[in-house]
Amino acid sequence: MNILTVLIAHSWLALLPIALYALLFKQIKLKSALLACVTWFLYMFYESIFIDKTDNIRIDLLLIYPWLFIISMAPLWFWFKSTRSK
Repeated sequence: MNILTVLIAHSWLALLPIALYALLFKQIKLKSALLACVTWFLYMFYESIFIDKTDNIRIDLLLIYPWLFIISMAPLWFWFKSTRSK
């Protein structure tokens, strides 16, 4: 079982990145962290409510997972960049 399958079967695990990005936003006020937090929340809602778990082909994930990856890396990049410049 890979990480993508785990996120589909257990969408509540999206609470981990939601908490991470909410904390990052609270601590250093990164707007990209707030965007990542909201995006992960929407993904969790989408997986838990609107998707039938029995589908074998999930074309929507070809768009969702790259978007989640980019949105998730941006705040970490900005945080890393801000800590290096000090």
